[in-house]
Amino acid sequence: MRPEPFSEPVSEPIPLFGNSGCDQGAPDRKTPAAPECPHQEIIDAYHELVPTGRQVRTWGTERQRKLRARWREDAARQSIEWWRGFFAYIGRSDFLTGRAQSGQRAPFEIDLEWIVTPTNFAKIVEGKYENRSTQQPARARQEAEG
Repeated sequence: MRPEPFSEPVSEPIPLFGNSGCDQGAPDRKTPAAPECPHQEIIDAYHELVPTGRQVRTWGTERQRKLRARWREDAARQSIEWWRGFFAYIGRSDFLTGRAQSGQRAPFEIDLEWIVTPTNFAKIVEGKYENRSTQQPARARQEAEG
């Protein structure tokens, strides 16, 4: 498993989407409550580090729910430093910042809601939008790992 390119390597897999419900019937485990999600600090970091992204003008209940879920899924994400590193990583992607051209198509325009939507978030974390010049082909990556 490849570690997230903007964080410290991890020794065990991190669930990206929280509890999948696979442990139904298991005894309740008490986990410490996650710190409150600092929405405005994260929004400010997004504006600073992804200046080509659409500006957040409203941050309603549904958007708050998505960001809060990404915040709670992993203890490492429960710090503004992690989010700043994540947005800096996004800022290096030609595709995610609209610097990549694809024929007659308009450049991609990212926004914070798109980023924190579960499927998009997972793709970013997995490196799908890294610049091609920095990506290793899958076969070369497999050979390097093992």
